[in-house]
Amino acid sequence: IRDRVYTSGPVSDQVAFSLSARYHGREGHIENVFDDRSFNGDSNYGLRGRLTIEPADNFTLNVSADWWERNADC
Repeated sequence: IRDRVYTSGPVSDQVAFSLSARYHGREGHIENVFDDRSFNGDSNYGLRGRLTIEPADNFTLNVSADWWERNADC
């Protein structure tokens, strides 16, 4: 499974934003016959955001943040 979402737009005349999110998951394909657990699966997901502020014609401030997490059972 793989999903991605992206949106962006103005907040005001001087401020704009963008935001993206993603997810990728894969179920394990190795099964432990003793306890019925699956192995070699993983999932990862993350968010990324950006804020652009232009208070004057000669000044632009870009603020960005990025978060990502991965869970793997190998």
